[in-house]
Amino acid sequence: MVSSAASFYGIGTYAAGIAGNLFAFVLFVSPIPTFKRIVRNKSIEQFSGLPYVYSLLNCLICMWYGLPCVSYGVILVATVNSIGAAFQLVYVTLFIIYADTTRRMKMSGLLIAVFCVFSLIIYVSLELFDHQARQTLVGYLSVASLISMFASPLFIIHLVIQTRSVEFMPFYLSLATFLMSVSFFAYGMLLHDFFIYIPNGIGTVLGVIQLLVYAYYSRKSREESRLPLLRFSTRAILKASSSLYAPLRWQSITSFQWIMEHQLFQLHPTRNCKCQNQMPQDVKFVPYPFSMLPHATLRYLFINIILSAFGGERFVALDVTFD
Repeated sequence: MVSSAASFYGIGTYAAGIAGNLFAFVLFVSPIPTFKRIVRNKSIEQFSGLPYVYSLLNCLICMWYGLPCVSYGVILVATVNSIGAAFQLVYVTLFIIYADTTRRMKMSGLLIAVFCVFSLIIYVSLELFDHQARQTLVGYLSVASLISMFASPLFIIHLVIQTRSVEFMPFYLSLATFLMSVSFFAYGMLLHDFFIYIPNGIGTVLGVIQLLVYAYYSRKSREESRLPLLRFSTRAILKASSSLYAPLRWQSITSFQWIMEHQLFQLHPTRNCKCQNQMPQDVKFVPYPFSMLPHATLRYLFINIILSAFGGERFVALDVTFD
């Protein structure tokens, strides 16, 4: 009976660790569409590489904690974070390749700093501490790193509540984050490892909150999205009012899709647009109450749109003809 219970305990621990690895892998590959776009356009556009630099450092610290020279019996922590570190390193490298000179230098400096910090952690933990003290030191560093990573879900939750839209909270990523935290929480509890179950317990609680927020605001989204989706053809000239930008001259704009959701409008040019400049991907507009008017009577609609981006405001005038 004792050997049977021990066998079941070992299988359960191993299964929890493997599950955590699988769910973490989903999170590691989630930025791939972004980097496909960067490679295709040969530009990082307005994307930030800082999250990937910080994730690289986090994965390296947690990988070091999971190695036998620091902690015994938690090798699955090392495997998942070694895979994560490899992905983050590739992402940061792509940022450096396709960034402009200024941002390339900045990202290169940050990457060097990450490896310097990690090398210092390795040296100090190996040379100045015995095995037990080494595990404690690196364990606290990994806990601090993981807990600081939870700033991202908290920011997203705040953004969803503020905008009343789940646009910035993809359900499957939120679910994968929650399941990964649950898996490693169980893994840490079964191994009685404080440094694993504490941060992942916090991650589990935040994951539950994130899913509840998603469920609440996605329901409100469905209720408010009953307004019709309008498609129309137009020709327009857009001019930038901010001194930060050169004027945008759209030579031939043939089709737009107008999406009305939570009183935030998005304007998406189709691939038929021939433009000298590209519009930002996520464009937030001041709502215009044209839905109050009968659509059949609307032939031309002149809209002043205020777009706030990167510290400047762009005023856009559209001459709209409904199909």
